[in-house]
Amino acid sequence: MSKKRERKGVFRAILILIAAILTFGGPTYFLMILNRLDVPQQLLVLLGLASLTVGIVLLAKFVKEEEEKKP
Repeated sequence: MSKKRERKGVFRAILILIAAILTFGGPTYFLMILNRLDVPQQLLVLLGLASLTVGIVLLAKFVKEEEEKKP
């Protein structure tokens, strides 16, 4: 495997990890931390939805790319 391909694989793995954290951790733990900092409830809801949406979009993108690679 070439260095370029290895770097692309590492970058992809990091992005998948970020997507998973945004999808599962964003709407729970991230919001719990912000709630303790007395962030307004409406902003918490918007941040939770945004985090969940971005995470799902990223994960869907990676799944679609994998399906396209299969013959």
